[in-house]
Amino acid sequence: AAFGIHDGMVNWIVVLSWVLSWVLMFAGLANYAFNTPASLGWGTVTLEASFGVLQLSFIVMTVTGAVLFGKMFHILDEDTMREAWIDLLDTTTARKAAYGFFALELMALLLCAVHSIEWQALICLFGLYYLDTDKVNFLVIFIVLTALSFFFDLSRAGAMSSWDVMTGGEAFANVCFIIAWGCKVGTLIALILVRREDMLKVGKRFLPFV
Repeated sequence: AAFGIHDGMVNWIVVLSWVLSWVLMFAGLANYAFNTPASLGWGTVTLEASFGVLQLSFIVMTVTGAVLFGKMFHILDEDTMREAWIDLLDTTTARKAAYGFFALELMALLLCAVHSIEWQALICLFGLYYLDTDKVNFLVIFIVLTALSFFFDLSRAGAMSSWDVMTGGEAFANVCFIIAWGCKVGTLIALILVRREDMLKVGKRFLPFV
């Protein structure tokens, strides 16, 4: 270790620097949001795409920071991740399609943060866990929550403003939302096909007529 500095100290320096930057960014966003006036004398004041981009950056910073910590402190098992990638390459077309739809849906919902946070992205975790473990209970939970989310999606779609009066950030977020909605349909179909394949492997029918 040069000058008495070893890898563990370097890791802690990086962690403390990242935590400091994370706290400062969080404090800055919170301060900006709380001090935004409700009105400037006419109409209302809303946070637009400039704040949304910072909000998106904060989310990306949090996720990448978690991965960084896991890598530095050997919390993430690289061998398991490598095996998972190999299994993905060797799996069936239906599973590959499901993973692809999940990835695209999560990316689209993440980009929606330019306008608002889409917490429904967490529903995808149930579907991904089913793909990894084949535990049917999580597939059922995923299907039920996804079906429920369709109702709220329709409510949101009905409340959308006309495209010609939307702000740039709002229009971008709505396009991403529509893409995510399409991926949600694709994910459900892909997971049903995955379940059908799994049942046929053990000699069972997915449905009496299928």
